[in-house]
Amino acid sequence: MMFEWDSKHKRALFGIYFAMLIFGIALLSWQGIPQKESEHQKTAEIISNGFGNDRIGPAIETYLLTQKSFAWKTRPGSQNFCAVQNLMPEKELFPLYIYARCGEFIKENGQIKEISGMSGPIKINYPNELSFYDTAKFTHEAPRDGSLYGEDTKRIFPKEVVERIAGFDNKGLVESLNARAQREIR
Repeated sequence: MMFEWDSKHKRALFGIYFAMLIFGIALLSWQGIPQKESEHQKTAEIISNGFGNDRIGPAIETYLLTQKSFAWKTRPGSQNFCAVQNLMPEKELFPLYIYARCGEFIKENGQIKEISGMSGPIKINYPNELSFYDTAKFTHEAPRDGSLYGEDTKRIFPKEVVERIAGFDNKGLVESLNARAQREIR
């Protein structure tokens, strides 16, 4: 008995081939073959700033905004923003060593301008537990200003981070902070 390929069988066979093609494409994508980055992926990469996931950086920024030594008000109506960069991205667990740039911004005469700010290295601690980065559980240690800065930096940070601090260019953080202020202040 010979099997005949009628249109019903041909459509079924085509459907199977099509499903296999879609499955193959999905499998290749899943296995890490580079695909064109979406805007969300680019944003997540920018936000992550060298952290293991895109939630750590924003959580640390939020924490810093709750600390008077990083966010203060010198004028009514001003707004504070922080941007951070992981100085040791190969280290995935806390403590993390970051460089932060925080600023106070205000809108005057239709222009957004920074009226005060700070930047510098910070050691950030958080209990290594599964959570959504509760800002109340963060702690930090930062070098003191002036003649104690060098001594504190060597005490707080590992040697390789001290070297990265010495050569750190915070231009990207400044640009990120200014862009955020421009976007968010009305």
